[in-house]
Amino acid sequence: MKKYRVRFEIDEVVEAEDSREATNEAIGKTIGGCWFDNELTNHIRWNADVEEVEEEEEVEG
Repeated sequence: MKKYRVRFEIDEVVEAEDSREATNEAIGKTIGGCWFDNELTNHIRWNADVEEVEEEEEVEG
């Protein structure tokens, strides 16, 4: 049997009112549009590291 490494990461800067909305925006930006609440998006929402960005950092998009 072969070994494989699978990585999953979202690294997006988005504008949002709170960390939950920021996570939603980052998921949408990563996949390029509409997405559904499911086990994967809930996993991302509950396990993502979300931090506020200083104003001088540029927000893409």
